[in-house]
Amino acid sequence: MGYHSVEFGLKINVTRDGTEKTIDAVGYGGFREQMYAAKAYPQEPDRIYAGTCDDVAMIVEVTGSQSVEGLIVSLDKLSSKRTGGKIKEISSCVTDSDGSCIIILESPKKCWSGGGYSAVFKIEGQDGMDEHVYGWFR
Repeated sequence: MGYHSVEFGLKINVTRDGTEKTIDAVGYGGFREQMYAAKAYPQEPDRIYAGTCDDVAMIVEVTGSQSVEGLIVSLDKLSSKRTGGKIKEISSCVTDSDGSCIIILESPKKCWSGGGYSAVFKIEGQDGMDEHVYGWFR
């Protein structure tokens, strides 16, 4: 699991001015192997929370090759896109048989300021295989 780098050799046939030539080259690539795929989005996607003191309900949907029921999803980080300031918040939910759960982000004491907010959620997977999913709201 995780990130992997790949290096591969190439033989390229090039024709220039009627002359064919073989060139050796090296290519590089990468991929990420993961246990779960997930997405997170506001339950009310068109709503603007800036300037309100309302809690934000975020839906987290998890898919995977193994069972996605009963996974614990917790808020790992919540920050303001405008100021970069982090908001301390403790929230979590448990996925249902469809791999979905709703996590409630409580409004800060001074309410939501202008600009957007980005959230990072941690999905506690089976056998210690954790994943992260990113979401945002404004």
